[in-house]
Amino acid sequence: MSYQRWMQILKWATWPRFDHIHDLPIEDFASHYYVSPSLQEVIDNLYFCLIAGGSVSDKLFIGMPGAGKTTFIYWLMKVPHPLDGRELSKHYHFEVLHLNRIVTATIEESKNSIAERCLELYIRYLTANNFEEALLAINNNSQLSTTDKVNKILDFIKNNIHKFGTKLIIIIDDIDEAERNMVEPVLRLLYTYIEPACIQKWMAVRETTLGYYKQEFLNFIRTKFPEKIPFPRVDLNGIIENRIKANNPNGKNPFSHTICSQMIAAYNYDIREAMGVVNKFFELNKPGDTKDYSSDKFIENFFMIAFTKTLTKQKVFPNIYLRPISSRFTLEKDVFLLLCIKHIVDAQFLTILQKYYSDTLSTLRKKEDLYGSDSVTLSMEDIKAVTDFLYNNQLIEVNSVNCFFPTPKGQIFKRLITQSVYSEICEQEIKGENISHSKIFWILAGINPDFENFIW
Repeated sequence: MSYQRWMQILKWATWPRFDHIHDLPIEDFASHYYVSPSLQEVIDNLYFCLIAGGSVSDKLFIGMPGAGKTTFIYWLMKVPHPLDGRELSKHYHFEVLHLNRIVTATIEESKNSIAERCLELYIRYLTANNFEEALLAINNNSQLSTTDKVNKILDFIKNNIHKFGTKLIIIIDDIDEAERNMVEPVLRLLYTYIEPACIQKWMAVRETTLGYYKQEFLNFIRTKFPEKIPFPRVDLNGIIENRIKANNPNGKNPFSHTICSQMIAAYNYDIREAMGVVNKFFELNKPGDTKDYSSDKFIENFFMIAFTKTLTKQKVFPNIYLRPISSRFTLEKDVFLLLCIKHIVDAQFLTILQKYYSDTLSTLRKKEDLYGSDSVTLSMEDIKAVTDFLYNNQLIEVNSVNCFFPTPKGQIFKRLITQSVYSEICEQEIKGENISHSKIFWILAGINPDFENFIW
């Protein structure tokens, strides 16, 4: 019922596709795939290289997690260029190798997996170019191992490349999802099965993943994939807008640029994760008395308020009052605010917070006549428990000199925890968990420490 009501308000005849679109027919795939101006530039340059005779060196696509590298590859394979209408598939044969599906427990098992996958893709390539007779002679030879068959096919391709109607492009994907310790030996081994210069090789990888590898392996990657192509950052608002308009030309988009920028940052710029929560906005936030004639601005404001509720209920942002330590103190919120205000804080600096709380507790005891004894204390172990909690929830990072600072997700969270809707959600969850808090917790929870004016 809630979904139907939202469709009326937003003037949607069909519910938009907010999940993956790889399985859509080519026409629907093309209309649902959003090409930003920066991505169009990448496409045009690639098209020039592949069709108009530009550089054909092997390529390394680098982008942030979930930037859409895989979807882009499928789009490139399927959709004609928007200007001249030519399809790359008429000139090139694309094959995608998912590295995470090749990597196994041992290098020997991985070798067999690589040989089998490469044989399968080479069989498809020869079949697509009408070389069934030559293929049968090789593939039906029971005396040849899988690796021998691959080598025979590679020799045939090299010796007859001028007879092929299409050129082969092998795209290595999902390197980021593979077991990190196995990536180097497996990739080096895989390369021996796809090495011939007549085969173009592309690889898509996150820039953060490259930071895990040793220099020697990085040199190997840069040598084998010399042309580096930075992949544009995700435009979540553009993607959502395009998905809505694909089947609802007059439909409204309730997700403003502000919401989208906060949502993508909350998921560390992973488009898959961010898109996965879109439907939850409509499921968790009933339209209530929202009218069909409500303005775009009203709807945007409604969803801005819903943003806090949705991501908190989805556990994207933690309930900072649910920690066991909060039965005595509300440290998570205060430490986090301190980090956001100071931007970067070292471990020694946090001892000042301990003093601040000690002074506050003493004042509260006298004012509220709480805890006549000194039974309520605060230690640096408590502070460490809080910083560990914030770090594990990806709200803060720690650099090489043990200084803490907020992540992009943390900067978004800073805005949320000062909103009343966040506190209400947290209180509801606390009541649902039947957690008993001391009176001093509730008093402290209502205090926003004056960190900026506090003399450090």
